[in-house]
Amino acid sequence: MLEYEIAEFGRRMGLGSLSLNERGMAQLDISGLGSFFLEVRDGPGCRWLLMYLCAPADGHDPARVRRLLRMCDFRRNLPFPLAAGLYKGKSVLLSRMEERRVTASAIENTLRFLAQCSGSK
Repeated sequence: MLEYEIAEFGRRMGLGSLSLNERGMAQLDISGLGSFFLEVRDGPGCRWLLMYLCAPADGHDPARVRRLLRMCDFRRNLPFPLAAGLYKGKSVLLSRMEERRVTASAIENTLRFLAQCSGSK
């Protein structure tokens, strides 16, 4: 099911086919946005789809770091779980979803959400 939904997401994005590599990952480089990764991870009792967006960031900007962390506040009632950080000069925004909840439209909505968070002030 998970692999089907990822392939369907790829079709919705205009790609002929999108599939995970042997390590359970796929990467899309999106002009003006950054790199969007899909990664399957096994957890206790279920598999998870990790979805993260990486984009260049000025790691020396303390205001950006505070903003990234502030976005993750549980009191914001976000539509998807969100974790954020900086790694090797890139901002990383990550969300995750249990396999049973994954659909092509849910992946698309998560990408839209991460892109919105990436550009929020």
